[in-house]
Amino acid sequence: MESFKSIDTLLKIGIKVNGEEGNSYTPPESEKDLLSFEEKRGFKIPKNIRYLMKNYGVINWTCDPIQWTLKEVDRDYDYFIEVFEECKPEFAIDDKIVPFPFASLTDSGTLYIDTVTDEIYIFLDEAFSDYKGGEDEITMKYYDYLGAVFGSTEDLDFIGFVKSQVLHMMDVFDSMGTYRNVPTKLCDIKSDDKSLSITFSNGDQKDSKYVILKKSINFDDSDVEAGTDGEYIEINNQKTSAYKSVESAVLYEGSLLIKLNDNFISLCNPTGKYQSDLEFVEVDLSDIAVTVELKTMLGDILGERFTIDKIAD
Repeated sequence: MESFKSIDTLLKIGIKVNGEEGNSYTPPESEKDLLSFEEKRGFKIPKNIRYLMKNYGVINWTCDPIQWTLKEVDRDYDYFIEVFEECKPEFAIDDKIVPFPFASLTDSGTLYIDTVTDEIYIFLDEAFSDYKGGEDEITMKYYDYLGAVFGSTEDLDFIGFVKSQVLHMMDVFDSMGTYRNVPTKLCDIKSDDKSLSITFSNGDQKDSKYVILKKSINFDDSDVEAGTDGEYIEINNQKTSAYKSVESAVLYEGSLLIKLNDNFISLCNPTGKYQSDLEFVEVDLSDIAVTVELKTMLGDILGERFTIDKIAD
């Protein structure tokens, strides 16, 4: 079973790439509000849901299922429990299940976690929104439901469920062209009296993926005039390269997330010939050693735009 610490980097990067402003991002809940809810209801919020709410906010990034905020849980909890209890005798719902609703699946139902077993279930909309009785099954394990609708699927706990949500959205961002992940097997650090450079690459000659960060040590007037008096970044090919285009770079545990600025998006290379919607590049560092030399070189190339994230407790 995974812990939230094991997916801390994934969540933080997902939040950054998704955007911390707008309707699709819900900031973390305060401890005061969480305690107030628990005192009002007379029970503790399931620990993994509580941890997610407090440390990251809920994952409601315009994709199903949409997780509920604390306010939404408080709003819909009583009605959900009322209908759930009404349906128990008719549909032989296990009396041992203690449900806590936490998400909605569009046109399908409400997701809840059994606080006894930590298993995720779905309560189908036919019962939730317009209960009329009948013989059909109205609640089942969520991954049994997905298996029936989409074929076989993995049965995940809540943390695995959150991880799958984030990975799905990262795939969406990748397909939109706003995000790229570069797996790294090799890291080449070079420095001389003319320049500093780091090359991250997957080491695959047939399907090469790489990121180059480079900076000249001394600039002259021609560099300033040409706009090349700053760091250079190249991503997978020279068509996606530009000078002075890194807005920030954050080193997380196992990953380096580079945010590109408008200069890259509009120019993409010094000639301005190519266009790009790319906003974020994640350099996956999980297979290489993140050395002091690497951290120092990133700081030398990017200056104050390079920061190191605090590892989750």
